[in-house]
Amino acid sequence: MSICISQVPARSGADVSDAAGAARPDPATPVFEKISAAGQRGAHGLAVSHALLAYWHTLPRIDRGQRERLLAKVRDSVRRGSTTVRAWTCIALGDPDFQIVREATLGYLGTPPVSVERREQSVADVLDWIVRELPLNRAAAFAALVDLNDGAVLEQLAGFRGRLTHAEAEAVWAACEQTPGQAIREFIAEWRGA
Repeated sequence: MSICISQVPARSGADVSDAAGAARPDPATPVFEKISAAGQRGAHGLAVSHALLAYWHTLPRIDRGQRERLLAKVRDSVRRGSTTVRAWTCIALGDPDFQIVREATLGYLGTPPVSVERREQSVADVLDWIVRELPLNRAAAFAALVDLNDGAVLEQLAGFRGRLTHAEAEAVWAACEQTPGQAIREFIAEWRGA
């Protein structure tokens, strides 16, 4: 079984302006459609792979601001139930930017209230991504797990800290050092002292 996803032309509000001020289609719109389709309930397993490839092909043509707008569109679609949290996978795995990957991973992990089963599965998925070195920015995915500020998750993460390079560990430390969460500060302090 395969999925056929057509490219949808840019709709009103999906246009961007060029240097001369003329409206042109937002290059992120077709990839949003693929990402959204990949997150649909019942979508073929390869839909995420196809959307991830489309995302990588689009990256050189979209700037950080356009990617942030793409995050907002995915967040809105998930919130409305138009797609599932699975749509976040493409951005969480495929973007190199720390903040974008962190936010996409947090989207995948879900915003409370999230069932215990769903949270456990999403945490297991993200840990699997890190172990398999799937995200382009593993440190950001790791930081998103730390951001959950969940004692059980932090306990799990302690066993995975050694999987990160020193540079990745430093990125996590820097990203999490200003957190108000006491458990996170203690986790980072212990890690740094190890």
